[in-house]
Amino acid sequence: MNRAEGIDISFWESIIDWTLLSKAIDFLWIKTSEDNFIDKMFQTHRANARMYGKPWGGYHFWRANPSYGGIKQAELLVTQLGNDVGQLPPMFDFEDIRNSYGEGYAWQSNQAQIFCNRIEALIGKRPVIYTGSGVTQPYGKLLTWMNAYDGWLAQYPWSKRTDFVQNYTYLERQAITTKFAPILPATTTIEPSLTNTPFTKWMLWQFTGNGRKPGLPGDVDVEVYNGTIDDMAKQYGFVSIPTPVPETWEVAIDGWARKQPNPYTGISPS
Repeated sequence: MNRAEGIDISFWESIIDWTLLSKAIDFLWIKTSEDNFIDKMFQTHRANARMYGKPWGGYHFWRANPSYGGIKQAELLVTQLGNDVGQLPPMFDFEDIRNSYGEGYAWQSNQAQIFCNRIEALIGKRPVIYTGSGVTQPYGKLLTWMNAYDGWLAQYPWSKRTDFVQNYTYLERQAITTKFAPILPATTTIEPSLTNTPFTKWMLWQFTGNGRKPGLPGDVDVEVYNGTIDDMAKQYGFVSIPTPVPETWEVAIDGWARKQPNPYTGISPS
């Protein structure tokens, strides 16, 4: 199966050559907001995703803020989306490990569920939930409600970029991601930490935070959908776009990146 592959971007990815990037991804999620503030690049990124015909969704980075809880944070996301909510459902980014506001796990779980319910009530789409076992483990059974949602897991089998991204072609990476799919409680225990996730199945898998894509001068989060782009289109109700196969992506990004100002200097040729 040729899994659909995409990225998630925010203000950190402020320099993008969309002509190159659009040929190397099937979909993307764009950060709209975090806590009580908006992402300054959302409108620009969304306009480009539209222009280049890429299925996109917005995402909100959750903070356990007692003065700006689940209702307010959900409404901030929806306000940013406006009349165009994207082809993909919103993503609820649940990874505030620091818990800088000091709220307890029960309160956080309750407010997170309120957020998700509010999103669905306002735009008619159930959000996807992004998280990882390192985040969810301390909650125990408090997050079992999340299993009713599409799960987006962050799990990085390769500790170094050179282990994976730079040493394999696009097609080889497709084969690897099929072989090393995220391990869930119902299957094997190769990654026992995933037994602490609230999900019994996965829909998306972020397999690296150090990916490279043509048109982006630095690292980017890369994820795969558990199916083809046609499967994704059928599930979320949009018109499918043929899956790109940029077999020479390393050359493309290197040539473009070398024209960019420092600190990025490009990938050294072999």
